[in-house]
Amino acid sequence: MRMRRRSGIGILVGSWLLALGCGPTYEPPVDSKPPAPVPEPAKPADGPLVEIEPALRYRTPPADVVEIVDAAPTPRVSLAPDGRTLALSNYPTQPELALLAAPLVGLAGERINPITNEARRTRFYSGITLIEVAQGVTRPVRGLPDAPKLSTIDWSPDGKQLAFTHTTEDRVELWVADVETAVARRVIERALDATQVGFSWISGSERLLVHLVPVDRGEPPREPLAAGGPLVEVTSGTEATNRTWQDLLRTPLDEARFRHYFTHDLAIVEARSGSTRALGAGGQGRGIFTATMSSPDGRWLLVERVTEPFSRAVPLAQFAHRSNSVLRACPRMIPK
Repeated sequence: MRMRRRSGIGILVGSWLLALGCGPTYEPPVDSKPPAPVPEPAKPADGPLVEIEPALRYRTPPADVVEIVDAAPTPRVSLAPDGRTLALSNYPTQPELALLAAPLVGLAGERINPITNEARRTRFYSGITLIEVAQGVTRPVRGLPDAPKLSTIDWSPDGKQLAFTHTTEDRVELWVADVETAVARRVIERALDATQVGFSWISGSERLLVHLVPVDRGEPPREPLAAGGPLVEVTSGTEATNRTWQDLLRTPLDEARFRHYFTHDLAIVEARSGSTRALGAGGQGRGIFTATMSSPDGRWLLVERVTEPFSRAVPLAQFAHRSNSVLRACPRMIPK
């Protein structure tokens, strides 16, 4: 990655963000009046979707060219932990134009789809096939949704189940397939926060840790019609090197959007019944969690939580965090 000279560097040491500065800070006059609040723009009314017929449409090449370009690629192969079953994940050769044209928001070095609340993707799996290693028997996974858009396919530790996500028009869903019957089903109705890792298996292969979009999250922050003041950056006055990361946080609006899209609720889900239980008392299970680790007996979770203030010099992977939070993964569940 190329380097450049830049002044005003935030140094991230361990889990603390130190802002270096040696000059006097600006202070407004004592008799100055606070700026008037900027009114929020009116939310546009939802209207009917109008399809506009283009003057010129994309042309299709000859059939022999289409056959070559759209030839099925080699599926993704994943071996179960017990070594008995292979999962072949099929995907189209070329992504759809609608997928490439999906909205994109760049925050803290990450690029996400703000509608589905997941990491930006240009390819989904369209089907899963199971192969028994010993006998070579092939079975397609049944019960998938129409026009499946699958991703994050992950084996359970015992190799008897396969968890994955399905992306709809406005959310990401958690699905599980049973290896013995080769039948898939949706586990919960709540939408996943898939901006990072939407789910992970817990020791024992019976439960999953899920990152859920808060039900009370509300609408995303919007930019005001007029700025209430200038953006001010204070530097130390010395030159230093810094990597040229893309999509960093730059404004208070970026920070508000980052907090909105990346904050999630941790919960435990029973893989077969779908029973769920929220984690953490007093809001301890809500936050921006970048890593989780289950204890061998599946009773405890060690989580890594991002702490504020958010850096404007490095991406999310290098944000300050705390790794000393332990949550109890109680086996008792409540109906979903």
